Amino acid sequence: MKPALLILGLMGLAACATPQQQCVSNATRDLQVIDSLIVETTQNLQRGYAIREDVVTVPSFNWCFGNYGYNAGVSFCSNNSTRIQRTPVAINVAEEQAKLDGLQQQRGAVEARTRTQLAACQAQFAG
Repeated sequence: MKPALLILGLMGLAACATPQQQCVSNATRDLQVIDSLIVETTQNLQRGYAIREDVVTVPSFNWCFGNYGYNAGVSFCSNNSTRIQRTPVAINVAEEQAKLDGLQQQRGAVEARTRTQLAACQAQFAG
């Protein structure tokens, strides 16, 4: 879930960025995601378990004062809020290590591609 949040955050920032910043952001996105996954997988191996994050809706009930629904005075209101619930989950250490090894191998190729794309961004916006 963390990589998805990272991507959404980067997309939000990219909407406000200059064309050069958008180019750099697009060029580095895959590398940032892989680095995030490497950190998460390493932490899982160090802890011996993963942490699953779920969005949970929590209802709350309040007293509302004033003209709520054309009723003067006090009324009963409900509201929902959300929170992140973190739950430890068992992992297969061998599979997690294999995943980390694959990510580290893949990182080299992605880093080379990122360098090429960054050079293209620099050439495009130099001047």
